[in-house]
Amino acid sequence: MTDMEDSAEALIRTIAKFAGHIFGGTALFFLVAGAALLLHYFVQWVATQGMPVLIVETLGGLEYLLFAADVIVFGCWIAVSMLVTLRHIWDISRHR
Repeated sequence: MTDMEDSAEALIRTIAKFAGHIFGGTALFFLVAGAALLLHYFVQWVATQGMPVLIVETLGGLEYLLFAADVIVFGCWIAVSMLVTLRHIWDISRHR
């Protein structure tokens, strides 16, 4: 194989790995977001059962905290995956 073919193959592997990271991160995001959604429905149900306001508000706060943490971690996951991919592409282009 020539250097150009090696570079093209390395580039394809790098992009495929990035796509896998994005797909996996998105799947995990939806898994945790789904848990937050279930918690939301649970909080609504608890509120209709005459539970004390403190319990309902605390569970509602946990719902928002869970979703906010999910969004932050997902954003960090995308950013780090993007930076690692760009670094690999930079390394591939320098070694041509």
